Amino acid sequence: MAFLSIKGRSVAYRLLGSENNPLVVLAHPLGMSQAVWDDVLPALLPRYRVLTWDLPGLFAERLLAVIEQA
Repeated sequence: MAFLSIKGRSVAYRLLGSENNPLVVLAHPLGMSQAVWDDVLPALLPRYRVLTWDLPGLFAERLLAVIEQA
């Protein structure tokens, strides 16, 4: 999982699959994380490049803050 800083907020994302495949962007429902797509990824990755991300303020951003404080 990688992080991108946007307006001072860390956004966790995963960019998976071949650069030659069409891009699909998956956003998760409120109260969940990008992990909601983990079971779907194996079916998508042979044909698509997939970008999943966490909405700012949710799981991965909080985890990164805890790690940085340790």
